[in-house]
Amino acid sequence: MDNKPVIDPSELLTLCMPTYNRVVNVCEALEDIIPKIKPYNFRLVVVDNCSPDNTRKVVEAYQGLYDRLEYFGQDENKGYDINFETALKLAKTPYCWVIGDGNRLQAQNFPAIVKTLSEQMPDIYIVDEVHRALSSFPPKVYTDASDLLHDLGWHMTLLSSTIFSQKIIRMGNFEKYRNTHFLHLGVVFDSLARLDKFTAVWSGLDLIHGSMLPKGNSWNPGRVMEIFGGAWTELILSLPDNLSMEAKRYCIAFHGRKTRLFGKRHLKKQRAAGGLNYSIYKKYEKYIPYFAPGKRLRILIYSFYPNFLNRYYWRNKRYIRKTGKPLF
Repeated sequence: MDNKPVIDPSELLTLCMPTYNRVVNVCEALEDIIPKIKPYNFRLVVVDNCSPDNTRKVVEAYQGLYDRLEYFGQDENKGYDINFETALKLAKTPYCWVIGDGNRLQAQNFPAIVKTLSEQMPDIYIVDEVHRALSSFPPKVYTDASDLLHDLGWHMTLLSSTIFSQKIIRMGNFEKYRNTHFLHLGVVFDSLARLDKFTAVWSGLDLIHGSMLPKGNSWNPGRVMEIFGGAWTELILSLPDNLSMEAKRYCIAFHGRKTRLFGKRHLKKQRAAGGLNYSIYKKYEKYIPYFAPGKRLRILIYSFYPNFLNRYYWRNKRYIRKTGKPLF
């Protein structure tokens, strides 16, 4: 007979939403999230990085609709990493789920979250994103950090993909991974690598999806080589040595394959946005065998791609989308 105590959902999980100067996103997010979490009475905290807009007033207005909605404001802009760390550490419940203000939730799978967190008490819980649909990775409990990095490390770049336990939050080496562009990922795998044993649950459940609002600049083609080439490679290679090099190399390359950031179409975008030229190519050339193996020549060629052709290409794409026929 199972004598495990039943944990009240309201005392199990806290949701935190870091934001900066994106009040429209916050409004849409609160409209989406509040009705979905009300049945569970989860605490929801908007963590504002000293926005110059009226984020605080908007959150205060929504507090009338949900009494477990809270506002936390930084006294100055602390930067993304410290604001994220603050969000995690505001949670007093066993688990904290940091939700990006551009993500929305799939409520139908909430019962599965509550059941797994309360019964299995994993160290981390990983969820899927609707448009990624990782059906090739069935639900699994991971006990080896290299296996997890190999299979899902690329996916865990998505901020909202991971629910943190207090154990991981408390032992997280946040300072080490600041300014890497992937603080949350570094903290998770650094912590897991230092544990003698752990459990990480891959749910396989679609629990988040993107907003219909215009995207932010996290995938800005002008910074792809910097972030998803150099910084991404350096971050994964810097993870503890007891994570296998095979898993590290696979994780680095698999992100590029899944996102197609180094395919011909996206390289044209990078060239047009000023994110790819010969000097940039030379700067990140040593990383190419990691993040885009076999594509060194392709990236070199596109670093010289004529921008007048780029302008025509994108103009023609927009025209075809609008009219159904090419310009000429």
